[in-house]
Amino acid sequence: MEFATGYASQQEWREKLYPLFEKVFGLDANLLADFYQRGFWDPTYTPVTFFEQGNAIANASFFVMPMMFDDKRIEVACIQSVMTDPAYRGQGLMKRLMTEMLKQIDATIQWTFLYTSSPELYEPVGFEVVPHHRWRTANPYPFQEKKAETGLKRLSIFSESDVAVIRACFDKQTAISHAFVPIDYRSSFFLNLYDPEWQQKLYYSRELDAVLVFEVIEETLHLYAVIGLEQPSFERIVGLIQEKIDQVELHFCPDLFEAKHIFTPLLIEKENKLMARGPHSLQERQLAWPLIAEF
Repeated sequence: MEFATGYASQQEWREKLYPLFEKVFGLDANLLADFYQRGFWDPTYTPVTFFEQGNAIANASFFVMPMMFDDKRIEVACIQSVMTDPAYRGQGLMKRLMTEMLKQIDATIQWTFLYTSSPELYEPVGFEVVPHHRWRTANPYPFQEKKAETGLKRLSIFSESDVAVIRACFDKQTAISHAFVPIDYRSSFFLNLYDPEWQQKLYYSRELDAVLVFEVIEETLHLYAVIGLEQPSFERIVGLIQEKIDQVELHFCPDLFEAKHIFTPLLIEKENKLMARGPHSLQERQLAWPLIAEF
């Protein structure tokens, strides 16, 4: 059995992970190859892996992401790609990998996050579930006159010109919260957009010079992300959308929206839970990691 880490930039070694992704998560190797070739792979992605006769049999990886957290910009670690070949489970391989990975992370980073449907596996090493929220308010501009032409354009990640627009918006991105939000999460963003359901929610506004991720369901606007230089007002966002809107639900912390709007926090039960490991507990906080930024 061979141990290796930090090899993601080496094609031959990186591609040895692909069969394990497919076996454990059902992720097509061709999708992963396309993801890398198009420049979506996070350059800080660090795999920690056991190999057996040249085949990856257990892996855990992390990448480093900037975020706004309690009015400060910090670097956090995000753990993903936690997977063991079914034939090698029950041998303690993941415990050994997790110990090594956390040692690497703890040397320079205070906060670590991961997503899991099995929180009990990570509680022994200091992770706690972060309750997930979203925030609802009545549409503050219900009688706003809709423009005949709003300049709102549907985007596709399979169009290189549209991808260039998305990248440009990330390059000049302003955080949509100062309380709790990842900033440059483009790698996770692009990976999530391979899901056809997210593809239907992706738009660019020429007026705002921003990417918007939203949908309207039963007259409720679900706003998942705003990616651009400025945080636009509710009035400008709602004015771009032709559908009738009675309520708005934000899927990120609302602290930077106008103080006059009253938001009702909603606690949401999710199967895949965000967990945090850091200097203090977040279990009593009303927070949300944007769904489109999940990793």
